[in-house]
Order: sequence, then structure tokens, then C-alpha cells
Amino acid sequence: MRAVQAVVDAAHRRGSRVILNAAPASATVFTDIFEAVDVLVVNEVEAGALFGLAVNGVDDAARAGQAARQAGVGAAVVTLGAAGAVLVYSDEARHIPAFPVQAVDATAAGDAFVGAFGLAMLRGADLSFAARMGAAAGAVAASRAGAQRSLPTPEDLEALLGSI
Repeated sequence: MRAVQAVVDAAHRRGSRVILNAAPASATVFTDIFEAVDVLVVNEVEAGALFGLAVNGVDDAARAGQAARQAGVGAAVVTLGAAGAVLVYSDEARHIPAFPVQAVDATAAGDAFVGAFGLAMLRGADLSFAARMGAAAGAVAASRAGAQRSLPTPEDLEALLGSI
């Protein structure tokens, strides 16, 4: 946890955009660095652990995202598996619907979401598109068995999103 804090602080000091996937959640460490985090990405269990809320759907995820914003993060994404994700930024909460797939194994779905989200942000996408790209990547990963071999290719994402 000290290494995560050191990296977040160093990146923030250098003016880099900081995306933190607080997994597994640890309220005692992560809350100390929220003001240096541009985007916090957590699932419903992690959101609940960090903010002391039961997250059981879109409305609860929006409340958790608002709690994250009040704690200092620039924006928050709470992933909800088959229910999609909720993006909270400024004073807005936006539900990002899931892409319908036949779920096989969710092992790497969260990692796929965060990786695609970060790549989209790096390429200059807005938060909403980045969250949609993350949702597409998570859906592809959940539709395949395993971890690394379930991660999507650009062609997989294009099939769900159109040309990316």
C-alpha cells in the first residue's frame, strides 16, 4: 500500500493524470491519497468498503461515487458487473449500461475494464466514452474462461463499440 501511495503522489506531483483502481480496497490507506486521484475505479464491494455504504445497484453506486467525489477524487467509476457501471463526475452521475454477453468467467473483467478505460483516457477520450470502452472490455473478458487469455483485442472491442 505504501508503494501505491508513493506512485500516486509522484505521478500527481509531475502533473500526470492518476487513475486508481482501489482493489482490494483499504480505507485506511487509499483515503489519504484521494485528492491526488483524478479517477477512482472500484467495484461495488470495494466502494462499500471504502465509503461504508451497501452498494446494490445503480442508485447506490451513484451515492458511492458522490462519496468518492466528496472525499476528493476528481471522478469515480463504480462497476456493477452485469448491471454496467456508474460514472460520477462534476455533479453528474451517469449509468453506463453493460454489453450483453454470455458470462463464462468474470476473473479478469475488472482488470479489462480498468485497462481499456485507462487506454481510452490516454488517447484523449472523454470519461463517458472511456467508461463505455471499459464496459466493452469487461464484457468480452467475462465471456471467456481464464484471465490473461480472456482479455480483449482491439477487434473484439470494435465488434461491440464500432470503430474505435
